[in-house]
Formats: sequence, structure tokens, C-alpha cells
Amino acid sequence: MNGLRGKTDIVTLIKTYGTLYSEALGIDLESHNEQELFKWFLASILFGERISEKIAIKTYNEFARNCVTTPDKILETGWDGLLRMLNNQHLLEGTQGGMAEERCCGLSTG
Repeated sequence: MNGLRGKTDIVTLIKTYGTLYSEALGIDLESHNEQELFKWFLASILFGERISEKIAIKTYNEFARNCVTTPDKILETGWDGLLRMLNNQHLLEGTQGGMAEERCCGLSTG
């Protein structure tokens, strides 16, 4: 499992613990397509928030289900639309004092 200088190599980690998040979310990074790269940017914002992995995945999947995975679609959906979408799936429940509503998982439309 150790590569150069005792570092664990990524291939071994993936084989041992599962797949890449991008693959699990159906994001094709190898295509180098601008839309796919933006989807990964969106997912990375969610994974960087102080929410669980499970909620980050559910939130990204909700964005994808609603086709809100481009900058234009996020702006078109608007702040209230994003909150409504997440509230409909109960993704903002159990968060600290409305912090998630204020930040909407790190996204801002204005």
C-alpha cells in the first residue's frame, strides 16, 4: 500500500475503500467538459462545508435531479428556489441555527 517515501498510493486507497466521489456522483472528469468540471466544482463546495458526507451527496443529487448544475441554472433558480429545493428534501433540517439557510451550502446567487 505504500508508494514513494511511505506515502499511500491513491489507487490502493480507492481499491480498498471505494470509488472517487466524482464517480459516485456520476461526474465525468476525464471528459474535461466544462459542464462536468462545474459539477465537480459544485460538489467540492458541498464536500468542503461543515456537513456530513451523506448530506453533501444528497444535496448534490438534489441539485442534479433538478438540473441545477450550471452557473446559469443556479442563478435562474435563485436564492429562494435553492432553499425551497433543499427544504423540500429536508436537507436543511438539523443544521446549526439556520446557518445552512444563510449560506445554502456555500452557494450565493448574488
